[in-house]
Amino acid sequence: MDQLAERQVEHLISDWERVYCPYEDCSYLQLRPELPQAPDGPSCSQNGGIGAVECLSCHRLFCLECHVPWHPKLTCEENERLTEDEKSDLLLLRGLAKDNNWQWCACGHLVERNQGCNHMRCRCGKEFCYICGGTWSHDHICPDQVEQVMQATA
Repeated sequence: MDQLAERQVEHLISDWERVYCPYEDCSYLQLRPELPQAPDGPSCSQNGGIGAVECLSCHRLFCLECHVPWHPKLTCEENERLTEDEKSDLLLLRGLAKDNNWQWCACGHLVERNQGCNHMRCRCGKEFCYICGGTWSHDHICPDQVEQVMQATA
């Protein structure tokens, strides 16, 4: 009877508004959010993609545009071209980068600071702040550093 009630509710939701969590151990049905936010940078598609949505049940992120687990810094098309092994490797690399506080350059290269200031120059030539990832300039003030100073003086 519970399944029948769920199917009746599901039938009342239009196909466009119906969104399922893509994780096999969840598959939670939820309504399409109006203004999803995209963490970790720009939207997932170069064609004005929508971005990441958090599942209301399992709280994991997934792509609302292509209905797969969230793929930050990759367009839906780039993610689709990856093999399962490449996706696993990429997830491991992202975990390592996060655990070690490595920074991603906008070009996609990973940068590790082992000494010195926060001014980084990637092998592609782009200069950026190691803390916030913002474009570097000689008068750059990192928002994270401003927040730390404000908390210290409060």
